[in-house]
Amino acid sequence: MELHNLEYVIAIYEQGGISKAAQKLYLTQPALSKSLLQLEHQLGLRLFNRRRDKLIPTPEGKLYIEAARKMVAVKNETNERIYQIVNNTVYPQVRIGINNSAAIARLILRMVDQMQTETPVFFDVDSVECTRMIIDGQLDIVNMTYPDGVPDELECLFVDPEDLVVIVPTCPEFDPINQKYTDTIPIQALDGASYVQSRPDSGLGIIVDRYIKEHGISLNIACTISVLSAIMMAVESGVGITFMHRSNTKRSPLYRVYEPDPPLHYEHYLCIRKGKPLSPKAKRFLKLLWNIDLDSAGT
Repeated sequence: MELHNLEYVIAIYEQGGISKAAQKLYLTQPALSKSLLQLEHQLGLRLFNRRRDKLIPTPEGKLYIEAARKMVAVKNETNERIYQIVNNTVYPQVRIGINNSAAIARLILRMVDQMQTETPVFFDVDSVECTRMIIDGQLDIVNMTYPDGVPDELECLFVDPEDLVVIVPTCPEFDPINQKYTDTIPIQALDGASYVQSRPDSGLGIIVDRYIKEHGISLNIACTISVLSAIMMAVESGVGITFMHRSNTKRSPLYRVYEPDPPLHYEHYLCIRKGKPLSPKAKRFLKLLWNIDLDSAGT
């Protein structure tokens, strides 16, 4: 099995077809098509099926792609370590700040699944603190919510939109809400409710505070908590309602999840510091965790 074939298949899968994959690999389209056909002939099976204008991996293709990613990851890590030894260079550990412990857990599982032998250090800190840390050089990459847009000192690599939802405990105190509404709840229906507040100077806290004031309601703050998982525990215990990232919720008998009306949208920004070169290790993690290839982009 030749390593370049592994990289070809991964590129075809990630780009969704031969043409875009060939551009990314700096190959001609006929050359890449021929390589794929030869590989499928050697394996005795098809790796992709064509659906309209896109190539979709077969069940066997999915297994091959999963294995290919692991082998390429090991190759890249080995080459990186050899380079450090030969050049007497030690790349520092990559530091990544994210304001969502659930997101960190998903990234770690992805790294384990792809056999990364080295892992970055993850920091679960709110957006405001994360901004300070990357500007001060304490973080290399941040995935944060910036209420007023990305600071001038940072370069945004991509924007990921998400919704905030209302979480209401399923306990007698909140029966009037839970018995009246199903999927969507008018924001005015929460007026006067007991409220578990995110830290007011955090990205989440600033966004929610502006939304509440814009729509003229008043909430009774039961407590203020900076850690998202602790906020969810307080809601599960019946302390009060809260506003939360949809991705941080789960199916639970302890609370109900509602779409607020009007809806509350926000954006995650993945950023690096302007003018600060990233190590090959940091670039590798960006490619692995967010599929961002800075070398191909010319950064």
